[in-house]
Amino acid sequence: MAETADVVVIGGGVIGTSIAWALTTAGVKRVVLLEKGALASGASGRSSALVRMHYTNEEDARLAWASYPLFRDWPERMGGPPVFTRTGFLAVVGPGDAAALRRNVDMLRGIGIDTVALTPAELKVLQPFVTSTTSAPPPTSRPAATPARPRWSRASGARRRPAARGSASGPR
Repeated sequence: MAETADVVVIGGGVIGTSIAWALTTAGVKRVVLLEKGALASGASGRSSALVRMHYTNEEDARLAWASYPLFRDWPERMGGPPVFTRTGFLAVVGPGDAAALRRNVDMLRGIGIDTVALTPAELKVLQPFVTSTTSAPPPTSRPAATPARPRWSRASGARRRPAARGSASGPR
């Protein structure tokens, strides 16, 4: 392995590994990822790994929607088994929040997210065990994902170089 790098990324969590992957995908040849422990051993490894599209602000919703193809097409893009399971999402609001929910659903649909506001009767058809004592419509949003463990990507040419305990992995 070379003793120099074009880019050194510090941290092997979701942000660091994503940056390293994006750089190699963009053609940067010498990317070194430094992680003091194991990949995803910090907060990223304790995440529920939920991929959802229902956000109340447009910026977060746009970021989530832009990331959706990566999860949907994981095997083709990353060269490994799928990590994404499309499940759905349901949030229930009270009557006082129904108008805000409808505006939120309209915003999400405006950027392309497949989401709807349901009436209690429509929800009962989808989930007969749910009882409702209000007329507020809950949203459903597709897609969502199940937790995933980090995987090395052969597609981007990643190689694993184990480090001795307490040392950095990469150029010195």
